[in-house]
Order: sequence, then C-alpha cells, then structure tokens
Amino acid sequence: YRLPLEGRLLPTILTAQAREEGDRPYLTFRNRTWTFRETHETVRAIARGLRGLGVQKRESVALLLPNSADFVFSWYACALVGAVFVPINPSYIGYLLEYVLGDAGARGLIVDRDLASALATLSAEALLRLKWVAVIGGTEGLDLPQGPGRYFDYAALSRVSGPDPEVATDFRDLQSIMYTSGTTGPSKGVMLPNAHFFGSSMVFL
Repeated sequence: YRLPLEGRLLPTILTAQAREEGDRPYLTFRNRTWTFRETHETVRAIARGLRGLGVQKRESVALLLPNSADFVFSWYACALVGAVFVPINPSYIGYLLEYVLGDAGARGLIVDRDLASALATLSAEALLRLKWVAVIGGTEGLDLPQGPGRYFDYAALSRVSGPDPEVATDFRDLQSIMYTSGTTGPSKGVMLPNAHFFGSSMVFL
C-alpha cells in the first residue's frame, strides 16, 4: 500500500517481487509450485508471444479456461502488454459464449483443450471474428471448426523471441472486462482498471 499510485500495476509489482524475493514460492496449483522468479519469467515469455501475434494495448483477449496456473499466467501476460483480459465462464456455449466474445470485441482466444468443443457451438460469423485461438494442451486430435484465422498450441507462445514485451500502462488503463452472472438477461461486462486489482487486494490485508 506504500506504492505510489503510478506503481500500483500488476507487472510492476511482479517484477519487483521477482527481483527482491525471487526464490520465494508464489503460486501452487495441484502438485506444482512456481516461485516469483519462475512466474515472472513465464509471464514475460507468454507476453512476448502475444506481442508476436500483434496484440496491441487495449485489445481484448478472451480466456475460456478452468482454474489453473495457465489462467494466472495468461492474465498477467495480458496486463504486461496492456491488453484487456476477458475471463469467460467455462460452462458457456452457444449464444452466451458468442455474446461475451462479441460484446468484448475479442479477436484472440486462449482456450483449454477440454473446453475447445464449445467453439463448435458458435456461429460462422463469430468464428470469423477470431484472428487466433491458442489451445492449452495442443490441437492434436481435436475436431476444430473452421473460421478463426489460426489455431495453435498455447505452448508456442512461450517460444517466441523478441524484445522486452512490456507496454507502458497506468492505474487508469482498462485491465479487464468481467461479465456478471446475467440473472436479468445476458451477462453485463464490468470494466475494471488496473487500480481495481490493487485496491481489491488490499481488502485481504
């Protein structure tokens, strides 16, 4: 909470923690633990891949994922390049999924292979709006519908070389569009800036 307002950014905090407490455990999922340094390196590698795809600041990237370490890494990588991450309820298919993708203006999608069958429930128009789909777990053996510009294995994002991927952002920049439960109709997109994620974490201190 002593950070100046302009430093209250997820990438800035992660970089500082990797530098100062790199060997300290940060994230544990199932039987695997990542330190701050490993998380920092993983996130920057994925962010380089996003930049290599041409993802721009304020561009929406949708995540159709279960709870996982890859969800965290993808979220942080989006923040690093200034993209807007759009988490989608993993149970959504058909109209509900199509609505969120269209409303958020997502042109890229990161999806777990166990959820990739949801793509077959989208209209041809919705599929054509996707420039790329990265599949966690790879595409081999999947029956994927035509339409998106390209499908590829999510792991390939981490193998892209290039300059430092970080894009300058500030506390007012949009970090996420999160969709409500939609009890009175389609889910409503709630626009959350970088400052929200810092402020909400303070509630638990």
